[in-house]
Amino acid sequence: MDEDTILNNSYEIAKFLNLAALRFKMATSTLVTLMKPKDIFGLAVRGVGLYFLYLGLYGITQFLSSDLIETANKSDIFYALLPVAFNLIIAFCLLKAWFLVNLVRWAYPESPKLSEHLPAPSPPPQPPSPASAPAPALSGMEQAEKKLASLVEKPRGNP
Repeated sequence: MDEDTILNNSYEIAKFLNLAALRFKMATSTLVTLMKPKDIFGLAVRGVGLYFLYLGLYGITQFLSSDLIETANKSDIFYALLPVAFNLIIAFCLLKAWFLVNLVRWAYPESPKLSEHLPAPSPPPQPPSPASAPAPALSGMEQAEKKLASLVEKPRGNP
């Protein structure tokens, strides 16, 4: 082989490796941005559910392959099936969507907005209106009655 073919081949190999690395980088960057902690937690819960399903099915095969059914009394059979039933119930709960959604909500509660923690803003003080200012000709008793009348609404049926 001459030098030009070797250089051409090594250039092609380098170009291929760079393209493969670029594709890998793009694939991993999209995976990282698409998976949120809630999604990862849900995936882990389903994985644990699959493990419990495996334990339950393995327990059933062990129970069926043993001679416990023919020689044991009912309490021995019950105690042999109890862990199998437990594993299958846990697997059923962890693999069902309704339980998974509630578990994720419990593990990752929605964070309350910052405005819910802040006290409500107090309204700005309003300047006294000219209608509520007492007239200078009214006496002290008449001013009090006028303020009281503006605060208390009279019943509509009585004059």
